[in-house]
Amino acid sequence: MVDATLSQDEINDLLAGVSNDAGEAAENIIKDSNDKATDFEKMAKTMASAQAISLSSISTRKTNISVVSCRSCKLAEASVGFEGEALVVKINYTSPANGTGFYLLKKSDALRLANLMIGSKAISLDDMSLSALEEAFKQIVSSVNAAISPKVANSGIQLTVESIPNNLTIPEDKYIVLKNAVNIGDNIRFEY
Repeated sequence: MVDATLSQDEINDLLAGVSNDAGEAAENIIKDSNDKATDFEKMAKTMASAQAISLSSISTRKTNISVVSCRSCKLAEASVGFEGEALVVKINYTSPANGTGFYLLKKSDALRLANLMIGSKAISLDDMSLSALEEAFKQIVSSVNAAISPKVANSGIQLTVESIPNNLTIPEDKYIVLKNAVNIGDNIRFEY
């Protein structure tokens, strides 16, 4: 397990450059070659570790999540590799700064995760599968929030299945994009 927790002062320093232009703030965090980039990478590892603990608990299987890449880019670049239907998980953050976070999972990966959770072999993301995934992401987001800071709060999550890139309802902007590799047990591997 990675011990990459950030102090509240380090988190405040990361958020200090946040402006109303989320894209500009994202680029500033990634481009800063001094301590902020290192701190952000440390935060990304903390988030991955918290997500792995939640998924391990939910799936009752050993889970490892590693950060593959961390970059600032436009939505069109971030969604490359997710063509077709995907599960979009949207998190609206309200504190200490307003913002939105997203998880994108290929529909096939979301279905494998849902099947693992509910112990079935469903062939589509039906209501039961989406309900299981919603519960999983509530737990994942809660553990990530707690790992980052007790001050991080969100107003809930929304799950949708969308066609990428044609019907994606995420605003076109610049984002900090974390790509993670997920390994659950011996045979479930995917990236998000």
